[in-house]
Amino acid sequence: MKLRIEKQRLNSIAETLYPFLPKNPLVPILENILLQLKDNELVFTASDSNNAIQYKLPVDEVEISEPQDVCFNILFASDYVKSLKDETISLEFFDNGMVITHDSGHIEMATEDVKMYPNREILEPESFINITGNEFYNSLKLANSIVNPDNKDYQPSYCVHFNGKDIFSSGTINHTYFNILKVNIEGDMQKVSVHYSQIQKLLGYISRRSEFKIHLGIDHIVCKDEYSICYIAGIKYSAPPYELIYKQETTQKVIISKKELESCVNRIIVSSKGFPAYISLLSHDDTIEISSLNSVYGINISETISAVMTDNIDYGLLANQLIKGFKMFDEGNLTIKFFQSVASITCDGNENIFVIGRYIFNK
Repeated sequence: MKLRIEKQRLNSIAETLYPFLPKNPLVPILENILLQLKDNELVFTASDSNNAIQYKLPVDEVEISEPQDVCFNILFASDYVKSLKDETISLEFFDNGMVITHDSGHIEMATEDVKMYPNREILEPESFINITGNEFYNSLKLANSIVNPDNKDYQPSYCVHFNGKDIFSSGTINHTYFNILKVNIEGDMQKVSVHYSQIQKLLGYISRRSEFKIHLGIDHIVCKDEYSICYIAGIKYSAPPYELIYKQETTQKVIISKKELESCVNRIIVSSKGFPAYISLLSHDDTIEISSLNSVYGINISETISAVMTDNIDYGLLANQLIKGFKMFDEGNLTIKFFQSVASITCDGNENIFVIGRYIFNK
């Protein structure tokens, strides 16, 4: 097969496929992409077995002859031509290799056996929701950053959930926590949960798009734009019963400056020297004492912040997780409600909610 394509177009295709190309896959051929001619379209497919993306390029937008299915490393090809001036390049494929030719030279590369590549079709759903602007992307990115664990171990319970018009994430390792981000979207969204590791692929796809379409199935998400379509594997909706938690009433409540509390918690985390930092909140009249003990380094921190309380407070939280929740709010006063096993946090003029599990100190 011979293919002539603009350098910028090849790089754009590679950037679109990149989030779905696994690094060091168990099946080495998945580092490559499958290129096929289907229904007058050149179809570029990338997959990690569970998730997949296809870029469909109409044949009238390129020059092609002697079409055949080929399998090659598009990232190698893109990296090579990236520094060239804007020009049309030629890709010529043989049985076991390919040649990329440009105005001032060429590169020879090996190709892979097409028969070894898992052919993955993405079925297009009947209905989509139109997404415009950056609100969806920003909310999704925030939800995933909060739930993303500090260590790199695989945590099966760390998920981002889609429920009606809310996007939120949850985790249940050590301390149950979740957040709820209000998103205004025209159209009905089905309920589905997606593991945080898969959300990175979705973020990579929509990060460069101000407009796209999304479909939420029972156990998957499909996104598409004019040229591409991607499939993200999910699981059946598995979110915690969050409404039963944060809508409860409690007599233990504190109103406190986000700026002052965040500054204090940051100092405690820095002083923890990489260890988990647990903090104690103890009320004293019109102030709340925030303390933390690092027995490894012999560090004992105690600070007081002005606050308004409705009852006596004696509560423990994980500072490393609390600091993530602050990302959800702008400056203002936080309202923290304390329940038996969790605390919920809201902020003035903001619909978002952050819930964090209680830590009980041994006394």
